[in-house]
Amino acid sequence: MNHPFVSVVISVRNNPQGIKQALNALISQDYPNNRYEIIVIDNDSSDRTPAEIKKFDVKMIEERRDHNPYIARNRGVKASKGEIVAFTDSDCIPNKNWLTEGTISLEKNDADMIGGYINFIVDENSSIPELTDSIVFLQQELYVNERKSACTANLFITKETIKSLNYFSENTVYDGDTRLTRKATQQGYKLVFEEKTIVDHRPRSLKELLIKSFRIGRDKGTVLRGKYSEWPGGIIEEFHYSISSPILVAKLNPKNLSSSLRKQKIHISKIKFLGILLTCYFMVTSGITGVFYGLIMGKKTI
Repeated sequence: MNHPFVSVVISVRNNPQGIKQALNALISQDYPNNRYEIIVIDNDSSDRTPAEIKKFDVKMIEERRDHNPYIARNRGVKASKGEIVAFTDSDCIPNKNWLTEGTISLEKNDADMIGGYINFIVDENSSIPELTDSIVFLQQELYVNERKSACTANLFITKETIKSLNYFSENTVYDGDTRLTRKATQQGYKLVFEEKTIVDHRPRSLKELLIKSFRIGRDKGTVLRGKYSEWPGGIIEEFHYSISSPILVAKLNPKNLSSSLRKQKIHISKIKFLGILLTCYFMVTSGITGVFYGLIMGKKTI
């Protein structure tokens, strides 16, 4: 088997336990040790995250300009040596064969990008917010097949591709990955979903879901605010991009939510399903509040 050199890039901020688990999984890959490197960009952590990173034999970069994971990831890509860049997050735990399956899929499919499966660690006994997270966010197969994009929780991309697209946009905080991969597919680059390339993901609490929804909305509002000078074209284009998200539709559509649960082979009571619906509406409300905040205030830290 051919083993192309891979650069694993992770951006992290204030997640010492998560980055420890992620790095333990990454140093234990079944891929040849001399054919990959691990680059961790600390995005201005204020806790013991940097100390945890330094316990591992990895390349650590400090990025303090802004709390923006895409600025951090760009730093990592530019410092990388690999012909392939593999992205994951500090709250993900890659399977032992993650690098092997990702590189095989790229070659087998003659692809420029691979969006891998993101497996939420949930079951019937998980809390309502945890189940909600598992069927609303990070729906990689849906992203790849319907929206022609992918997220960096589990993304393999050739260095040539990301360089030709001029890296991630640094004007957004929450969807720079889906914007870049969607732009790539629109320009003819090939993106494939690979179910064998797996990372496990810890689901979020209700508080974390509401904060994430608000921040995503705030980011979209901030982007729209920045496009006032492009009226009406820029505003219309950005609005269409936002509402075309299948995840927004899923949050408001009980049929889609039920289908997502069945795909995960999770069976829950009607009461619990109503709780998921209610959580989704709270998240949408939080997101809409964030949009207006972004439109009025721009990007402010919350």
